[in-house]
Amino acid sequence: NGAGGQPSGQQPAAVAHRLKSPKEQDSLEAVWALQASGGLTVTKGMELLKHANPFVRAWTVQILTDSKKVNGQIAWELAERARQDISIEVRKQLASSAKRLGPEMALPIIAALLERDEDSEDPHQPLLIWWALEAQVGKTEVSKLIQTVLSGKDSAKRPIVAKVILERLMKRFSVTGLREDLISAAKVLSAAPDPSTAEAFLKGFEEAYLGRSLVSIPDELAASIASSGGGSLALRLRQGQPDALNKAIETIQDTSAKIEDRKQLIEVLGQVSPPEALPILLKLLGSEKNTDIVSATLSSLQSFESNNVAEATIRRFNDLPIGSQRVAEALLSSRASWTKLFLQAVESKSIDGNRIATATVRKMLLHSDTSIAPLIEKHWGRVAGATSSEMIAESGRISEILRTGSGNPKQGKIQFTQHCGRCHRLFDEGGGIGPDLTPFARDNLERMLVSIINPNLEIREGFENNVVLTSDGRIITGFLADKDEQVVIIRGVDGQNVVLQKDAIDEIKAISLSVMPEGTLKQLEDQQLRDLFAYLRSSQPVN
Repeated sequence: NGAGGQPSGQQPAAVAHRLKSPKEQDSLEAVWALQASGGLTVTKGMELLKHANPFVRAWTVQILTDSKKVNGQIAWELAERARQDISIEVRKQLASSAKRLGPEMALPIIAALLERDEDSEDPHQPLLIWWALEAQVGKTEVSKLIQTVLSGKDSAKRPIVAKVILERLMKRFSVTGLREDLISAAKVLSAAPDPSTAEAFLKGFEEAYLGRSLVSIPDELAASIASSGGGSLALRLRQGQPDALNKAIETIQDTSAKIEDRKQLIEVLGQVSPPEALPILLKLLGSEKNTDIVSATLSSLQSFESNNVAEATIRRFNDLPIGSQRVAEALLSSRASWTKLFLQAVESKSIDGNRIATATVRKMLLHSDTSIAPLIEKHWGRVAGATSSEMIAESGRISEILRTGSGNPKQGKIQFTQHCGRCHRLFDEGGGIGPDLTPFARDNLERMLVSIINPNLEIREGFENNVVLTSDGRIITGFLADKDEQVVIIRGVDGQNVVLQKDAIDEIKAISLSVMPEGTLKQLEDQQLRDLFAYLRSSQPVN
């Protein structure tokens, strides 16, 4: 700078020289200097968008769009960069910047980026493009958004469109439940150029409408769904079609049908709760051999208020594997009347109270029924968490067991699957109820023991335990798996999702208790403990 802080006559030449420097840092600093001094004009920006250095090009895109220096000429050049630029960094910046532009300038850039098939495997770019497209919703007609996504004959088959955009676009218009958005969803579905695209749109719609009634959707959307083939049997079942209910009941009883298809239909029956389904589900509970189907049936039966549900569950309880027993406990403890039948079974010794998880006993105490607490105290005494001294003693006991012998990781994997894998993942295997243990500091035995023995000490964000009170008298506990404007999904320690409409919830509150039960390790023998920790401390997967 010269006198008075004004740019000296030498500055433009110096900046121009640095812009041509083969050193990346020099050219970047020149761009930043131009920005700071007001020298990055539209004309200069057009020049820099073709600079040899990709990071100069990317920074120029960001500076021009952030400063709103985008006219028709610049917008055209940005779309050209999206079509031609060889640098993924530049294309990522274009996707990010398109989110901040108006539809007239953003949509041509997005359309060009969707054609870059090589970006489909990039960990960031497909979602950056989606967020740019989503930002235009409400700012322009839905027809223009559809035209951007399906601009060519085979656009729907392009990797980014097929894998990332189609389902999300339909879900975006379906999830709010607003009539205007649902009519837009109908337009999206009607624009499907082929059955595979319609199927992707319908999948997005089904995800958005999980657990909701389809009775009140606009005629336009109902007609689009029907003309596209009506969607899956599960979707037609949610629509309340009589033929779909009959077919669903037939399918869930067919042991030769695919397990996943049967499970999905059972889950939907629990969500829509048609009276005709209750006797079928009760029959299935009494006869089914597949553990996954039994657990899904128990979870769905929660929605039906009949005491026949509790009685059938109690009859089957002792024959259930441990995983399904936890689902049965969640069911029996969800309603006060069922809890009392459950406690009567413990009282008569037809069910061993020692087999019932402490978390279930605590949950039963949440019911405002004065006859429940005395029975719980009689059979379990004071229900409270372990004291600090008890936890220290337990930690010492396990440390000594591990110190005095070695374990077999292969056998430990079996123990993990039975006792931990329903909730936690390790090496990409297991459930999604609790945090993934793979990146956890598993070589630190002391920290692992503290986390397992005292799971309430540190509860990671997103895994807080919630208590939900429903208008039909249920109490449901678990962590918040998902929610939107109309639906809340609670996932319990039993691994099952409970889908609730928001207007059916009286109260929902987080509590300072982990969904992970205490005492997990007490049920294991010494060698089983050694095997389990040998697997937990493995640095690589065990086959």
